Amino acid sequence: MLLAIFLVLFAVMLSVMRYALPHIDHKKYLLEDYVSEKYGVELKIGSVQADWEKSGPSIVLNDVVLANGDSSPVALGIKQVHMEIDFWESLRLRMLSSNAFTLDALTLEIDADRLDGAGESDFPVVDALKSLFLEQLQRFSLTDGEVAITRNNEREVLQLESLSWINKDRRHQGTGAVRVQELANNSASFILDLTGTPDSLDGVMYARAEDLDISPWVSGLLATRRPLRESRANFEVWAEVKESHFSAFYTEFHESKLAWGGDDALVFNSGIRGGSIQAQPVKDKWHFRVDQLIFDANDQSLVTDLVGTVSDNELLVNTVKPAPVNPFLVLLPLFTDDTADDNIRDINPGGQLATLQVKLQPKGFDLAAKLIDVSWDQDGYVPGLSHLDMDIFWHKKQGVVLLSADDSTLDIDNLLPESVKVSKLRGKVFVYRQSLDDGNHWVVQSHKLDVQSDKLSFQPAFRFDTTSRELSVSADIASRPVKDIQHLLPGPVIGKNTTAFLNRAFVGPGQIEGATILWQGKPAEFPFSGNEGVFQAKVQLTGSTFRFSDDWLPLEGLDLTLLFENDSLTMHSPGGTLGGVAVSDMTAVIPALRGDSKVIIDATGNARGADVTSLMLQSSLSGSLGRLLEKDVQIKGDLSAGLHLEIPFDSNKVIAQGEVTLPGNDVHVSSVKMNFTGATGKVSFENEKVQFTDLEASLLGQPVRLSFDGKQEDEDYLVDLSLDGTWNINPLLAEFNPDFDTYLSGDAHWQAVVALRIPPEGFSYRANITTPLTGLSSKLPAPFAKTADSDLLFNVISEGNEQASTVKASLGDDVRFEGVLPHQEMQFSRAHLALGDSDFVGMGIGFSISAAMDVVNVTDWYKTIELLVSGMGSGGESGTQKNALFSVPERIFVNAGNLVIAGQNLHNAKITTKQQNNNWMLDINATEARATVNLYDDWLSRGVAVEADYIRFESWESEDEGVAHNWDANTLPPVYFHCKQCIFLDKDLGEVTLDVAKATSGLDIRQLSAVSKHGKFSAKGKWVFDGDDNNTLLGGSLESDDVGLMLKNWGVDSGIKDSGARMNFDLSWAKSPMDFSAESLTGDVEWSLSDGYLSEVSDKGSRIFTLFSLNSLVRKLSLDFRDVFAKGFFYDDMSGTLSIADGKAYTGDTVIDGGAGEINIKGYTDLVENQLNYNVVFSPNVTGNLPILVYFLATPPTALAALALDQVLTSAKVISNVNYHVTGSLSEPVFEEVGRDSKEVALPAKTRPATSPDDPITDQDMERIKLEVNNG
Repeated sequence: MLLAIFLVLFAVMLSVMRYALPHIDHKKYLLEDYVSEKYGVELKIGSVQADWEKSGPSIVLNDVVLANGDSSPVALGIKQVHMEIDFWESLRLRMLSSNAFTLDALTLEIDADRLDGAGESDFPVVDALKSLFLEQLQRFSLTDGEVAITRNNEREVLQLESLSWINKDRRHQGTGAVRVQELANNSASFILDLTGTPDSLDGVMYARAEDLDISPWVSGLLATRRPLRESRANFEVWAEVKESHFSAFYTEFHESKLAWGGDDALVFNSGIRGGSIQAQPVKDKWHFRVDQLIFDANDQSLVTDLVGTVSDNELLVNTVKPAPVNPFLVLLPLFTDDTADDNIRDINPGGQLATLQVKLQPKGFDLAAKLIDVSWDQDGYVPGLSHLDMDIFWHKKQGVVLLSADDSTLDIDNLLPESVKVSKLRGKVFVYRQSLDDGNHWVVQSHKLDVQSDKLSFQPAFRFDTTSRELSVSADIASRPVKDIQHLLPGPVIGKNTTAFLNRAFVGPGQIEGATILWQGKPAEFPFSGNEGVFQAKVQLTGSTFRFSDDWLPLEGLDLTLLFENDSLTMHSPGGTLGGVAVSDMTAVIPALRGDSKVIIDATGNARGADVTSLMLQSSLSGSLGRLLEKDVQIKGDLSAGLHLEIPFDSNKVIAQGEVTLPGNDVHVSSVKMNFTGATGKVSFENEKVQFTDLEASLLGQPVRLSFDGKQEDEDYLVDLSLDGTWNINPLLAEFNPDFDTYLSGDAHWQAVVALRIPPEGFSYRANITTPLTGLSSKLPAPFAKTADSDLLFNVISEGNEQASTVKASLGDDVRFEGVLPHQEMQFSRAHLALGDSDFVGMGIGFSISAAMDVVNVTDWYKTIELLVSGMGSGGESGTQKNALFSVPERIFVNAGNLVIAGQNLHNAKITTKQQNNNWMLDINATEARATVNLYDDWLSRGVAVEADYIRFESWESEDEGVAHNWDANTLPPVYFHCKQCIFLDKDLGEVTLDVAKATSGLDIRQLSAVSKHGKFSAKGKWVFDGDDNNTLLGGSLESDDVGLMLKNWGVDSGIKDSGARMNFDLSWAKSPMDFSAESLTGDVEWSLSDGYLSEVSDKGSRIFTLFSLNSLVRKLSLDFRDVFAKGFFYDDMSGTLSIADGKAYTGDTVIDGGAGEINIKGYTDLVENQLNYNVVFSPNVTGNLPILVYFLATPPTALAALALDQVLTSAKVISNVNYHVTGSLSEPVFEEVGRDSKEVALPAKTRPATSPDDPITDQDMERIKLEVNNG
């Protein structure tokens, strides 16, 4: 019963399943959820189609995706899965069983690293897949599948074109076609026969490739110059599987063809003729052996027997036995282009490969090899070598070769005169691949090789690009004598003429301390005219001699460096000697190593000017520049010079250029006698041409800038010299005439141009100097006077030859000069200076001056001419004596509207001055004077003599007022002065004579006289000047028949009438006659006046006597009288003496006998302080009016002349004596009455007495008796 029930239920369920299958797509999520819950992975099914077939359900799953994640190291994608389930077998086995299972377009991604490191139950989904495909499915098939395995971040893709798989119990078999995407472009067939459980499988895999294209695998494995373009590989592979892992491989190669080359290279065909590879794992590596692998190319075969190991990222290969080197040349096309291949074959390398070890890695390969008895041939300038042992080490894309050779031969006779027998060679050579814009280049390079030989020892280094043919070489050559230089000269490179020149130039002792050869470029492109490369050979010489030209002294003592560069040669030396010149930084260049080339020499020298001159005299410039430096432009002191020579190989046209640097030299231009000091700047020359610009120097102690241009013209040498400067006048005056220093000051800019012609003998020149004199101040007389801010053009034109110069000069419009200057005497033999509007054109022997000006100051011009003719009498700073530039003027002609002499003006003056035997004679003719003046050359013995017809000066201007002079009698000349008619300040002095002569100690005043109509003054004396004794003594007399008229002619209105005078004096004072002073005045004066009277006495004008009148005092005492002596004071005589000492004039005997009474005066006048101190006693004549006068002579210091008292008696008792004391100053006297005496007298009548007609009262009588009485 239960069984029936179960069957019924089973039938019902089966029916339900059959009817439900077409609708299962709506329940696909049940399967997705089940997989997710059971295996922890995400399953996605695009759609499900199902139906019931005979043996069970038939299900089609579309777009099945099993994503990887933390629970699954695999990802699965299938476009369509078709399966037929065996329902009853599944029930029997209690697991899903299928008779047919087809997969279309499978994609399987496997993370091998995660899968290898997982435990048994880490990923249930993996176990489920294993069980599905190796146990549950009896068979399945696959079309168009792709399996990607990622290991160590590298992804390998297997493309399964087809697979048929059968599972039967523990045996699992499959056949199909597979292609490894990274290894081949087409597929190989395989058979797989395995037994065991899914976790432990054993068996064998067999694969066969026929015409398999393996170019992707080879291109990825080998970075060759020519990629594998096409391959037809034929081989068989057997692989053993144990416990689900490969345990052994065996590969048999059959006839295969390989084609190498890209679009830019020729195709290189090669092949593999046979051989086998065996491999088995040992621990984590595979050990393999290659037997008799035959590689064919270019009709040559390379047979290899190798052993090695392979790991995940490494391949290690070793040779088994030695092999010749030449067969390896068949591999060159894989790593070089066609040109490099040919070049390597051209050098015909030979030798034997003793050992070889190669290690390949993903990023490259390593190699270690030893070659013995290697040789190659010379190719162009690339030297050959024999009997060389090499140790080669390679890493990735680069390698090093250790070289060792003994008793070898360096074939280099293509470059040097002969090949070199090498006794020893040691070094390293590097080989590497270099990526450039045009592709990969293989480079052979050595940093240093040590080559020892009997003739030549050197250390070469080189770099050779086998692709581009670029060669770089450097070689260090050991020390040799200079005579062996021919062994170092690369004749084919530098040329035959250059080789001959160098062999001829290097003579004498010396040592080749070393040499270096450098090469960069393709040998076929030498001499690199387009800068394609560079060749250099550097040779170091010490203590050598370089004879660069037969016309020049050789360079000696050189430490010389020779540098061959391409087809040029450069020689350099830091120092040596050329004649007496110390040469530094010498460079000699042969720009082109060919027969028509030349040597160009540049050098810097330091020497004295004389040494440079000596060098030029022993050179090809001896007739031009040498002669110029020897005779015309002489340079003293140390200097530096840069020399440039161009000496052609095929002619004698030598070019000598240079630049001389003057650090502060003295330069003497002999032709124009210019001495420049402290010259700084650069002087350049080219053969006979000499130039310099803005050379700075000092001329006459002042800075100057010079420019010079010299050149040869036929047999003459032409020089253009220009100078300019801004000079201060004072140092210039100190050089020529310091006395001008007080007259000239300031700075002025000037310019000068000199044109000089120097024939073989003598010279000629023309010079022009101009300056506006702006900034220069002149206190010289006009027209030389100017202010600093004004312009006054000064121009000098000079021309001449070696004998003499003609000089013309002008200053503004009013100064002109012309003269002839002989050079031997250096003093003008003929010269004329014209001033103002002078039209004088004569220029006789000597120096003459003409002037036609409105105003001429003789004092100023005398000083100017004196300074002018005394200039240059000494050598300035040099101290040597030499002639003055100007001689003393022979003739001076002056026409002046106003001639100023000693401050006095002579109008309409004409002066003619002549000089003979240095004695001067002046003829003066003017409105104020006509005279002849003689100025004697024997100044201190003969002095000055003046003979004047007349001298009339209405006024006198004292230029020296207030100026103290320190007169020296020893420097003053004797003076004789005679004037027939002298009127001075309207004072008629008459005939005046002054005769002063030299004395033993001072001067003798032999005569001082003035003779006029009414008087005669005569005096003699001396000026004693002897050390501390310095005083003047003067004694004489004055006589006059009418002193009033005499004084009036002298300009003094004394008021004295009808009175004669007589005076004797003997006076002295300190210092010179010109230094008269009251303080030091001493002596005695005796004087007397005959009868006469004083008239017109007033308080004004010249009536000086009223200063001492007692009128005012009397008025205040008694009566207010008018001046009763207003019309005159009569006296019979006046006399007295004065004694002068200590600036005071004393008198004790002055008596005035007047008509009004007698006056006695005693006391003194202080002449220094102008103070009075007198006692005056007046004894009136009571019978008349008694005026009292104190009268002084015209010269106040001589005496007190008179006293005056005007007193009116008003009673019968009259005054008999009146005593006064006079004090105060001369200008304001003070009178004090100190006493009086009286007596009774009879009064005269108050009225005028009657007169008879026969005796009328005249006006004169009235003047004598007139008395005015004031009753008030």
